[in-house]
Amino acid sequence: MKFPKYKLTDKQIRGVANIVLHEQGTIAGWFAEASQIANRTDIRGDEHATAANLVKVLTSGWYAKGSARFNAGTTNPLVIWIVKKVFCEGLRTLPRYIDEHDCMSDLSTVKTGSTSVKADKSKWKRHKTVIKNKMGSTYTFYDFPGGYNTGVDPFGYTRQAYRDKWGDECYTVLDAMAPADWLKEIAFGEVGYLEKRSNSNLDSKTANAGSNNYTKYGKWMGMNGTYWCASFLSWLFYTAFGNTAGRQLLCGAYSAACETIRQNFIKKKRYHTSSPKAGDVIFFSGTRHSGANHIGFVYKVNGGKVYTVEGNTSGASSVIDNGGGVCEKSYTAGYSRILGYGRPDYSAVCGQPSVTSTASSAAVAVSYYKKYTGKSGSLVDALGDVGVRDRSMTVRKKIAAKNGISSYSGSAAQNTKLLTLLKAGKLIKP
Repeated sequence: MKFPKYKLTDKQIRGVANIVLHEQGTIAGWFAEASQIANRTDIRGDEHATAANLVKVLTSGWYAKGSARFNAGTTNPLVIWIVKKVFCEGLRTLPRYIDEHDCMSDLSTVKTGSTSVKADKSKWKRHKTVIKNKMGSTYTFYDFPGGYNTGVDPFGYTRQAYRDKWGDECYTVLDAMAPADWLKEIAFGEVGYLEKRSNSNLDSKTANAGSNNYTKYGKWMGMNGTYWCASFLSWLFYTAFGNTAGRQLLCGAYSAACETIRQNFIKKKRYHTSSPKAGDVIFFSGTRHSGANHIGFVYKVNGGKVYTVEGNTSGASSVIDNGGGVCEKSYTAGYSRILGYGRPDYSAVCGQPSVTSTASSAAVAVSYYKKYTGKSGSLVDALGDVGVRDRSMTVRKKIAAKNGISSYSGSAAQNTKLLTLLKAGKLIKP
């Protein structure tokens, strides 16, 4: 699957990112919003992937405060990174024909056939539910990125001709980036931050540097002027995933206490003392009290070493649990002060199955998808109707391989074969 790639300046990227940031509030929503902006630019710009056409779309009045927000830009590192993925690398998470969305408060009627389903989003049907908004638009519902219960806007399309022209190919959020990378991008953006001597210039990386433990992370936590490595770690998850999902990934709560976070992972049985992975939370022993005295984020494991980003540390080779800055660090995997690792369940963030296999080496019984009884000739639609949420090319290749197609490319013949098996209730799950 190929989408046009845009050549944008840093200022243009920051401008798009600011609009995306104000339109949505979740990872899936930011990806979807950026994808929809790219789609609208393709459609309004006669498929010419130019920055000039993009600027016309963003400042045309369709987006609330579009011109002002585009010109102001944002420094949010995660949303900027997402915009680069979508525009510069062509990793759109919506099919190319999706060019419309609205928040729930702007919708006037939502019907599937003659039945109103506005009050129950779980009953909205892809390609079947018709939405009318207060601005006079009528469009066909496509999806809520991340699921109907996430609060993300409904996305859709206004012309069947665009769907017929471009089809349903798109990437998923997990195709575009591993969830642990969301944290990595934000954490790297904080490297070099220095704690402050007083409660001022907290948002500056280097101004008012001192050794009194005042930081923007402590201010956010409501625990300023004290040890702040756990506040930094909590802020990292909050910034990447929002209040609810961030707490869920940390197994229950944000905390300024390392040991509290460690115990939460232990209680949820997501704590390991060996075999670290990128995306883990790492805990260290110390001398102040029993349990964890220091905490960090693991962004890479390679060659028997664990690579981290930590708050309230220094660049020294050993664990420094009151060092005054945000730094990259590394340790041998067997380092004596490593207590263990908390492993967040990142699959919960996207509402999609984990990309990490948990199957044992024992033989597994064959499992089939539910029999498809609909009339659609689209494999993607049929899979969606039997409950398959992730229907990306990556997933369909796995399904095809499990059903005897070793070089799946999405051709009509291959899709027909898979659809035939699905209609017979004989399509094997990967």
